[in-house]
Amino acid sequence: MCGIVGVLSFTNSAFQVSEPYLTRMRDVMSHRGPDGAGIFVSGDRRLGFGFRRLAIIDLSEERCSR
Repeated sequence: MCGIVGVLSFTNSAFQVSEPYLTRMRDVMSHRGPDGAGIFVSGDRRLGFGFRRLAIIDLSEERCSR
């Protein structure tokens, strides 16, 4: 399964989203997808997303016979 995390800093908050903070959040769920990972932090550092990707390979016989 893939996974996604996010963080939002409200306007009146002093907290700013950082890449290391978001990377730690993302890597806690490394079991959700070992095949890819990424992060996004907005320019004003108030919004951030991270993801883990799991590649799914279809090994069924039906798929191979086409």
